[in-house]
Amino acid sequence: LFEISQGMKTGNVFNDAIEFVGLLEEEKFKKRIREALKNEKVKGERIERMTVNFLSSRFTEPAFLKEEPFVLKTCGVFIKGAIDRIDRNGKGYAICDYKTGKPSGSYELQMNIYALGCRQVLKLFPVNRLSLFFLADGVEREVKIMEEGALNERLRKITGGIKEMRFPRRKTPACAFCPYENICGEINGGENERM
Repeated sequence: LFEISQGMKTGNVFNDAIEFVGLLEEEKFKKRIREALKNEKVKGERIERMTVNFLSSRFTEPAFLKEEPFVLKTCGVFIKGAIDRIDRNGKGYAICDYKTGKPSGSYELQMNIYALGCRQVLKLFPVNRLSLFFLADGVEREVKIMEEGALNERLRKITGGIKEMRFPRRKTPACAFCPYENICGEINGGENERM
């Protein structure tokens, strides 16, 4: 078992609360978040800022779908995910993922997998917009939609490594959030050292 990181806990609390936006009054929404995080090491002003940023955003409007789960089979493996928000966007669909951390990393692969799941599993297409909404600063950032051939090639490389039990350990801040962080270097007899 592993401890859920502070960032994951905060993200989960906000995602759970956001699911009920529209059903909860503004103060009840804030109270729900404060109560869920009262024993955590998240500063009150940070929680307040994220809450205010969300409540003053366009995301308080009803979504076409929220927290929509999918299981996608691609390249011989299954990828399970849940899309935070899907909206109708002209003659297509827009996908948005909420983030409680600071804007960092591209999230391009994650968001394009969501788009693939939207198209192939949920049968919603075309997906013509991908974005991230960073609650900490209230900024929405667009993510590039990859050409499907390039996405499939990237997924083939990743899934090929998974099938061959190759899990190279990367030296990134994201490793701290991974449940396998302590053991990934031990797979394949310790061959996967930090890169």
